[in-house]
Amino acid sequence: MWAVWPRILSGGETPGGLIESGWLVPLPCGSGGCHPVYRSEGRSAVDIETIDRDELKAKLDRGDDFKLVMTLHDWAFRAQHIPGSIHFSTVADALDGRDVDDEIVVYCSNVDCVASQFAYRGLVDNGYSNVRRYSGGLADWDSAGLPLEGASSK
Repeated sequence: MWAVWPRILSGGETPGGLIESGWLVPLPCGSGGCHPVYRSEGRSAVDIETIDRDELKAKLDRGDDFKLVMTLHDWAFRAQHIPGSIHFSTVADALDGRDVDDEIVVYCSNVDCVASQFAYRGLVDNGYSNVRRYSGGLADWDSAGLPLEGASSK
């Protein structure tokens, strides 16, 4: 199986350009299941710039000009997302129409979710210079009692 932010491909769907760019990676499977691995030379999770819940909420409350991107699958976005979020179905859509200097915050479900890490790396590797990750994601936002939108929202 192959993972590509923000969707999963399987079978023969392995576009060569995505493999070389680091967007498409094999999912190593073992006794613990399949876990995505992002290949980025010399980088680790420590290199990821983050934003915390309070700062993100303040930015949203002020109406700051930034893109808040949920990096999970389309069905997850339709079910529940932070108000003001946008979602992209393909890597090309995510890169198209955005300036490399745009402020972008990516998030997914929780601190252990890797989708936002993939998105962060993909954006930075494609020249985007003002990207941060909200690592707490939906779980952190919801646990603070903050509003969510979508079909599954309370």
